[in-house]
Amino acid sequence: MRVDATPLPASASDVGVAESFESFDWERTPLGPRADWPGALAGLVALVRRLRHPAFLLWGPEQTFIYNEAYLPILGERGARRLGSPVLRGVARGGR
Repeated sequence: MRVDATPLPASASDVGVAESFESFDWERTPLGPRADWPGALAGLVALVRRLRHPAFLLWGPEQTFIYNEAYLPILGERGARRLGSPVLRGVARGGR
C-alpha cells in the first residue's frame, strides 16, 4: 500500500522546508525516489512534516535524516545541507 507523503504545509512558515522537500533530489540519497518509498516511510515522513514542534526521522541502515520546519533553528546554517543525508556519515566527520 502506498501512502501519499505530500502533506499540505501546516502553516505559512512551513513553506520553506516543504518547497525544499518537494524539489529535493531523493534519488541521490539512500532512500531513493519517493515513488519507491515503502508506505511506512511515506506515512512517517508525512507525520513528521505536519508536526508543529521540532521533529526528525532517521530511516534505514544509513540513518537518513529527514526533519520538519520547526527543526531548522536547531540545525542552524547547515540545515539545508542535512536533508536526506546519512547521519552516520555526518557523525564520522564531526558533524561537518
